[in-house]
Parts: sequence; structure tokens; C-alpha cells
Amino acid sequence: MTKPKWYSPQLARETVRRLYLKAKAERIPMTRLANRLMEKALDTEQMAECRRDTDADTASSESRSAPAACPWTERRKP
Repeated sequence: MTKPKWYSPQLARETVRRLYLKAKAERIPMTRLANRLMEKALDTEQMAECRRDTDADTASSESRSAPAACPWTERRKP
């Protein structure tokens, strides 16, 4: 058997079971559901980080007209 070319973490059995049941209920592949959930979680985390950075920039520089946009707010179209 060949080694995978990238890291693929093992998910807990209970997590896989819950993903399976939710994907089945939504009638979509588990991979699509898992990708959607992880993207949403990562976007939420990045948006919170961006908000903290923007607030810090605004507080430290009152003369700036508007803070720069966060790169992850400009999403690609699905």
C-alpha cells in the first residue's frame, strides 16, 4: 500500500457516526457535509480574528478613513 501524499487526520468514531447520520438525513455525501462544516468553522474563526485586528487598527489610528478589508471576506463563488 502506498503512503498518502498529504496528512489525513483520523476522526473520532462518534464524530464519523454523527456526520454519517446528518449527511444521510440531508441526502448529501459525508465529504460534502464535512467540508461545509469545516469551512464554516474556519471562516467564523478567521472573521473573529479579522474583527479583532480591525478594531485594534481603528483604535490605534483614528486618522485612517477605513480599515483595510480582510482577505477572507472576499469569498470565492461556489
